[in-house]
Amino acid sequence: MPLRSSREPRVDDHHGNGRGIARADSGAFQERNWAEKLYRQQEILLNSVADGICGLDKTGLVSFANPAAASLLGCAASSLAGRQVHELLHGFAPADSRCGEDCAFLRATGRLQLMANSGEDTFYRVDGSPFRVDFALTPILDHGRLSGSVLSFRDISQRYALDRLKDEFVSTVSHELRTPLTAIRGALGLLNHGSLVTYNEKASNLLRIALANSDAWCGSLTTSLTWSG
Repeated sequence: MPLRSSREPRVDDHHGNGRGIARADSGAFQERNWAEKLYRQQEILLNSVADGICGLDKTGLVSFANPAAASLLGCAASSLAGRQVHELLHGFAPADSRCGEDCAFLRATGRLQLMANSGEDTFYRVDGSPFRVDFALTPILDHGRLSGSVLSFRDISQRYALDRLKDEFVSTVSHELRTPLTAIRGALGLLNHGSLVTYNEKASNLLRIALANSDAWCGSLTTSLTWSG
C-alpha cells in the first residue's frame, strides 16, 4: 500500500480533529497579536512621558529605562541596563557628598524595601553635574512577594532655583524693613507712654492703633525671617 505524501492536503476524520487544531492555532495567533499590540502600546507610553522611569530587579539592578531617564542622566539608554541604581544616580557625586545609610537608593542596592519611598533628592549626571529631582520608588509585589521596583523621577531644578530666589528675596526685604520698622515702633511706644507729651483722647487712640499695627508688622517680619532661614 503506497504511503501518502506529507504534501497532500489533510483530510479530517469524522470527529473533526483537524478543525479543532485549526481553531487552536487561530486562537494562539490572536493571543500573540494581542500581546504584541499591548507591548507596543506600553513601549509608546514609556517613550512619550517626560519623567524618567527605570525598572529595577530585586537587587537594585536596572532592568529597563525609558529615553527620558537616559536624557536626564546624560547617557545612552542602552548603557543603563544592568547598572546598580545607586551607582547610576549617586555614583558621580563629589567626595564630600557621599551617601549615608539612610539613602533610599543605597538600601535598594542590597535589597529593595517593601515600603514605597518618595521625596526630593539630588541626582548626578555622568559628567558629574547635579540636578534636583522629585522621585518615587515603588515596590512591585507579585502574589505578596517582592519582584522588583519602579523608579520615576522628574527634574525640578528650575522650580528649586525659583524657590531659592523667592526665599532670598523675602529674607532681604525682611531685613531691610526690620531696622526702620523697629525704630518706628520704639518711637511710637515712647509717644504712647505719655512721658514726653500729653495728648487728648483722640490722639492717644491713634497712637495706640499705630503701635498695635507696628507690633503686628514686626511679628510678621520675624516670622518671615524664621521661615526663610
